[in-house]
Amino acid sequence: MSAEPAIVCRHFFDALEARDGERIRSLIAPDAVLSRNGGPEVPLAILSNRKILASMERSMGRHRYEDVRQIVQGHRVAEQHRIRSTAPDGTEIDADVCVVVTVDDGGLIARVDEYSDLHLPSSSESAHDLR
Repeated sequence: MSAEPAIVCRHFFDALEARDGERIRSLIAPDAVLSRNGGPEVPLAILSNRKILASMERSMGRHRYEDVRQIVQGHRVAEQHRIRSTAPDGTEIDADVCVVVTVDDGGLIARVDEYSDLHLPSSSESAHDLR
């Protein structure tokens, strides 16, 4: 493995927090997938799309990841963190999230499984935003 999974994982979430689509793309494998709460898999690259990043900002404001805790086992990182933000309508967002990130042998993220009760656009909403 060319990169430590915990470091790759943190760089990924730092890039999401910064809404840096180019950096997100540089950290993920071309066929990487995302699954939220055990739902259908969608291409992880969807999170690097400018329209999706803008949609995230419109719905949740500028979020930040806090209270980050990680457990690393081989190619996988189990990370718990809190997402905190103030949405544009003034709603306070404070949600616990657990993600399992799988990093491939080349040091790229191959899969993200996210578990939370935070409402983010579903895969169908995200696909619609890409049109």
